[in-house]
Amino acid sequence: MTTTTRTLCSALATLTLAPLCAAQLTTGGDVLLLSTPPASVLPGDLAVANTISVFQEQSGLSLPTTLTVDIDTPGSYTNGLGGMGGGTVPAGTLVDVYLFHQDSGGVPDDNSGFVEFPEDVLGILVTTPGLRGSDTTYGSSTTLYPMTGSENNGRGMEFLRDDLFFDSSRRRIDVNFTTDNKMDQIRIFVRATDSDPFDPFCFGQSGCPCGNDVGAGVERGCANSTGTGARLVAGGSNDIAADDLTLRISDLPAGSSMLLFMGNMRPAPMLLGDGLLCVSPGPLGSPVGQGYLRFPVRRASSSGDVVYSNVVSFANANLGGGSGLILPGVSWSFQAIYRDPAANCTGAGFNQSSAVRVDF
Repeated sequence: MTTTTRTLCSALATLTLAPLCAAQLTTGGDVLLLSTPPASVLPGDLAVANTISVFQEQSGLSLPTTLTVDIDTPGSYTNGLGGMGGGTVPAGTLVDVYLFHQDSGGVPDDNSGFVEFPEDVLGILVTTPGLRGSDTTYGSSTTLYPMTGSENNGRGMEFLRDDLFFDSSRRRIDVNFTTDNKMDQIRIFVRATDSDPFDPFCFGQSGCPCGNDVGAGVERGCANSTGTGARLVAGGSNDIAADDLTLRISDLPAGSSMLLFMGNMRPAPMLLGDGLLCVSPGPLGSPVGQGYLRFPVRRASSSGDVVYSNVVSFANANLGGGSGLILPGVSWSFQAIYRDPAANCTGAGFNQSSAVRVDF
């Protein structure tokens, strides 16, 4: 039998559960899709005969660090752990996280099924150490996970008895779990589903350093000498191959010099000059852990505008050592800093625009 989440998600559309139902999943075989994370996946707590339970643990999570996975390549995995190969998913990648869970309740059980996701599967954890080490960061905050050695024993897949097939489309996972007195689990990281790849933020609606707020509902940075705040807007698309992403900064002081920068962290707004800083580099060890990635300095037109085009190709060729930092499934945030000596409410002579996150 094959089912989808469409009907379920429609029924939950007005509830707080809706964010965990955003993705459209197709399931079949012995898979049961849970609408919410269970209270516990400790041994015996989610023991359902003839069933592989699947639930979403996280939605739209930006990976805080580079994630090491057991499997990142499509194929059949049936004859031991040695053929997995492993791989990594870059920090800043926006993911949805799912757990497959079968608990025999102490009774031998053998079940098979599949899940087809709406976006690409980026990586899979199938070993007990991998699962145990990722529970805190990537598990559901409302679910209890095995903690002790005895609870974790045999938690991952045993490839002499369990099978996994990762389809070449990267969107379908088939499993066959055989459990005796323990359980089998795997954790799946899927590229997050987001209908709008552009997410503007960092508005000077309150908390600006000189009381230079722009007012409720206004999507601009803190007010500058023009009487309003600078606004950064993304245009084009997030298609890396198309390279048509543009970033436009408007309502700058005429002729002012400005600098566009990007980072993969989005901290709480920090006071800087006459405005707010809301973009920062990644943690040490990430590709941008040593500083901001900066685009060339530009000067605003007489109407206070600056436009950056071909953002993707320029960044990949010139920033971060030309290592190609903008990749599919990765999110980057952009903001501009600009000169504004006439405002001078802090004496700093500069301010920041609003910011935008782009999910590639």
